[in-house]
Formats: sequence, structure tokens, C-alpha cells
Amino acid sequence: MQAIVEIQAKVRRVMKKRGISVADLAAMTNRSYSDVRRSLFKPHWWRLNRLLEYAEALEVSVHLFFPSSLKKPHSLTDMNERIRTNSVESRIVSAISAGATVRKLNQIGAANRKRLR
Repeated sequence: MQAIVEIQAKVRRVMKKRGISVADLAAMTNRSYSDVRRSLFKPHWWRLNRLLEYAEALEVSVHLFFPSSLKKPHSLTDMNERIRTNSVESRIVSAISAGATVRKLNQIGAANRKRLR
């Protein structure tokens, strides 16, 4: 649960730095205000797709939100072993290993938003 609290704090810091309110983030992600507020201020289990949506809306790499205490897996075997433990940390580590894909999706999303303006 500590990893979730750290992620929530990092998302809130990025929002504060960019001057984005909870209502703005809710509008950017097509979620309700109460849903976004709950996800940012109350401890609960996140789905990774929500984290990816927030990263895209804030136009940052999703790696920025991950706790620095998490280690990247050295091999697929190591990653699979961590996933079997079924902890949030292991799910976050597997998302880190897919970081190149996430960065590319963030770039595509930013380009699409610029094109639609």
C-alpha cells in the first residue's frame, strides 16, 4: 500500500507544478470529479490503466510516478517471479518494463491533442 501512497503523492505534485486541478484532470480523462479525487487522496488499489491515463493527461512519462525504491527486473524470469507474488509493486515493475510503449503512446496522445486544437 506504501507504493500506492507514493504514486498518489507524485501525481498530486505534478498536478500542482502544472497548475492542474482535480476537476481539470477529471475532464481530461473523462472521469467524474469524485472518482479522480478518491483516486488521488484515499488509499485504494489502482488499475494501471488509470495511471497511464493520468500520465497521458499530464503529458509526462508514467515512469515519473513510480516509487524510486522499485527495481527494474533484470530478466523475464525475474519479472515472472515477481508477478507471481501478486503484489502491487510487482505489477508496477512489469509496467516499468513496458515503459518504451507507454512513452510512445504518450507522444502519440500529445500529437493528437495538438492536431485537434
